Amino acid sequence: MSTSAPRTPVALSPVVRNKALAAGAADWIEDLPELVAGLERDWQITVGRPYDDATEAFVARATLAGGSLAGGTLAAAPSPAARPRCSS
Repeated sequence: MSTSAPRTPVALSPVVRNKALAAGAADWIEDLPELVAGLERDWQITVGRPYDDATEAFVARATLAGGSLAGGTLAAAPSPAARPRCSS
């Protein structure tokens, strides 16, 4: 993915990082900050601190543009078939 703005680092749990690297998804790790920034922009949310105990994907709380809790989490997995989603 290309970007015109500097990327903000996105913290991944060591388990997710290691699984992604083992699966050959280093590009996913590199592109994750841009993916998260795009979701924040498109969905008008703010992605918070990720959960430390995630084992399969980047998972974090999200808040709505007005500041209220989005009622769920954002999850983005290192799989070509997986699509980012918010759930409650």
